[in-house]
Amino acid sequence: MDGEDVELELPWKATLDDEAFASMDYATHPTSCAADSNSNQRRHEKPPILRPRPSAITTTRFKRKSFSKQLQLLCLQRYAEYANNHGRIPDKQKTEQLLHQSYVQFLKEGGERDECRLTYADFLKLVRNRRSEINARAQRPKGNGEAFKQAVVLTPAKKKLQEERDKIREYIGMIDRTREQARLVPDPQQHLNYSALVDKSTQAMTVEKSGEESSSSTLSDPMEQLEAILRIQQETQNIQREIAARLESVSRAMRHHESQVEFEEPSCVSV
Repeated sequence: MDGEDVELELPWKATLDDEAFASMDYATHPTSCAADSNSNQRRHEKPPILRPRPSAITTTRFKRKSFSKQLQLLCLQRYAEYANNHGRIPDKQKTEQLLHQSYVQFLKEGGERDECRLTYADFLKLVRNRRSEINARAQRPKGNGEAFKQAVVLTPAKKKLQEERDKIREYIGMIDRTREQARLVPDPQQHLNYSALVDKSTQAMTVEKSGEESSSSTLSDPMEQLEAILRIQQETQNIQREIAARLESVSRAMRHHESQVEFEEPSCVSV
């Protein structure tokens, strides 16, 4: 029997088939089999999709332009001084030139080169917004609280802010006064033409009066006097019609200028 394998024929082994042995093997190792099953199940499962919270969702908003207070004051100052000195509001080309000169002066005074420059539309909106702020402060009722605030000693920052507001009020006032005058005579050349018409009309009236006086002394014939009067009257009517035509031309130019300014002023940008 040494060195030989002996296979014992057990009666219970003959009654068990392969499936029974597999069941017995699973029963002897339940923990390891369950772990393998769970790992296989997790491997086939898809990871959950993480959705952002509503508060974490970012929205794209329009970034408002921000201009230097110093640059705004320089632009307003040049624009107001030009309007006050020339008696009319600068047109678009002249305004852009004034804005460029103000920006150069801003850089010479130590301003940052990457500072936003005001365009023509931005400047018109700046003037409109500052005018609205001035009117709103003027219409604000002043009670005891307002008097108390004025009595309090201003800090350096508030004092500087008050000085800036005073300058802005002064510049806006100069611009508005010039606009009121420009509505009557929008262009210097038209003003000269109108003055020439008035002088011509005055001379005609003087000639008419002198003609009546001379006719009474020199013209003895009633028919000659009548012809002279009719001739002077006709000349006067021609001058009056010319004056009316020129006034109508001035009125049309005023309406065109106002409509052009209102069309070019933007209504969305805030400064």
